[in-house]
Amino acid sequence: MKRARKPALVALGALVVTAALGPVSATAAPPEECGEAPTCTELLNVTGEPVLWTVPDGVEELSLTVAAGAGGNYFSDGGAGGRIETVLSVEPGDELAFVVGDRGHNSSDGGAGGYGGGASSFGNGYGAGGGGGSFVFAEDAGSWEPLLIAGGGGGGSRDQDADFEFGGDGYGGDGGFTGSGPDAAPADPDHHAAGATVSAAGYRGGPQASFDGATFTPGSGQTAANYGGTGAGGGGGGYYGGAAAGSGYRGGGGGSGFAAADVAVTESANEQAAGFIEVSYVNLHTAATVSASTEAPLAGDSVTLTGQIGQFDAAGGSGTLAFLVTSGGEQTTIETVDVTTEGSGPFTASAEVEFVPPQTGEYVVDLVYTDDGGHYDTTAEALTLVAGPRASATTLTTDPESPVEGEEVVLTATVNDAETTAGEGIGPVSGTVTFVEGETTIGSAEIVDGVATLTWEPAAGDYDLSASYAGDATYSASEAQAVVTVDVAPTPTPTPTETDSPTETPEPSETPAETPAETPSEIPAQDELPETGGEPMIPALLTLGLLAAGAVLLLVRRARVS
Repeated sequence: MKRARKPALVALGALVVTAALGPVSATAAPPEECGEAPTCTELLNVTGEPVLWTVPDGVEELSLTVAAGAGGNYFSDGGAGGRIETVLSVEPGDELAFVVGDRGHNSSDGGAGGYGGGASSFGNGYGAGGGGGSFVFAEDAGSWEPLLIAGGGGGGSRDQDADFEFGGDGYGGDGGFTGSGPDAAPADPDHHAAGATVSAAGYRGGPQASFDGATFTPGSGQTAANYGGTGAGGGGGGYYGGAAAGSGYRGGGGGSGFAAADVAVTESANEQAAGFIEVSYVNLHTAATVSASTEAPLAGDSVTLTGQIGQFDAAGGSGTLAFLVTSGGEQTTIETVDVTTEGSGPFTASAEVEFVPPQTGEYVVDLVYTDDGGHYDTTAEALTLVAGPRASATTLTTDPESPVEGEEVVLTATVNDAETTAGEGIGPVSGTVTFVEGETTIGSAEIVDGVATLTWEPAAGDYDLSASYAGDATYSASEAQAVVTVDVAPTPTPTPTETDSPTETPEPSETPAETPAETPSEIPAQDELPETGGEPMIPALLTLGLLAAGAVLLLVRRARVS
């Protein structure tokens, strides 16, 4: 134990430990939380057994108030229990043992002494019992040392001048603190018998309590002597028992107390009550919370996360706030921020960070406060964000816009973000687009840089087309329609061949033809020509005309020659 006021061990009759102690566990550990007050305070009352107590983590100083039990009443009031207030230097994990003294029993209840070493009255109820002392022990290398002891108050008695009246001079002595009272106990100006000193030690009583193999035997108050057959109150319990009053009908002396050096002592004030021990220490706990600007963002939208801590002991506490997010079984740190508390209790500090869920799904946000060296680390209750999909918009175009039968058509689907908010930290639209004509699937294509294309060779006709985007981890599905008319291909115009060209007219020959030519009268007239069925007969008629002209010229030439 770290304490500047470690007491020296004192001699006989004070504390007896009948068995060595090994490591012990607290039977009444301090609470982990003690509200938002800057100071944690625990009050221990009479339990009838020692209470083991462990110094909390981070605590290096305790404020203690140790009050003993008052003496019981017998016509006159018993003495007040002693009271000690002090500050102890400790270390986290130190083990302390507290014994809280009880009030002495009144004579009407039998006059028994209070738990903690109070002595019973003399004479089976003639006089009241002394109050029990309150003790603080510290474990040191397997044994227990007294740190603080408040002496119990002496029991009350009757006033010899008014044997059966209340309010006389038979007060019990107040509990002592440092053993400064006289050996004998004459009446003081307030009609109280003083606390006993070391040289006026009371009798050691039997074992008072035991735990974990150790037995505590606090000093017992000395039983009051019988004066004149009327009895007097018992001495109060303490480090040394209180002496009996030095004259008839006076109450027993209060038990003396003990304190380590340089402690602050309050002289009495626990009138007519059982003892108590109050333990106070700074509240080093930190309350942490995390909240979000929205718990249902769209994938890609920025969310503002706010972390707040409340430290309860003082302003100016510092440390770090780490914002963590878990998704898909993996945890990552969003950001770590330094913080310093300010203001008035509970002395808060806060920090904000931005988080962008990259795709749909659940994101569990944790806030972890890491101590600055003077406070407890803590983690806020987790916050769950559920990111929804962003809306997509699909358009469908064809190239060419007015195709004809037999022509290849390129179908193009363009998929974009349709949200008005500006998504951050997300990639382009991905996934597939399915192209459908009526109820017949043409085919599917992957989206590359927001565009999916497919080549289609339709026959002539009218078509209702659609492009269906299936969605991805970030975007919802969308669809676009288009109507396309495919025309019939035109009939091609034939190209003239060599057989279709006019026959050349031969030059007239000077040599008469051996075969007589037909006379012009044998050439059919124009209106006798057979019907040919259309324009293709024109070249044939021209050819016949040229042949007829050639025959006439030949006949004329022969006539001249002859």
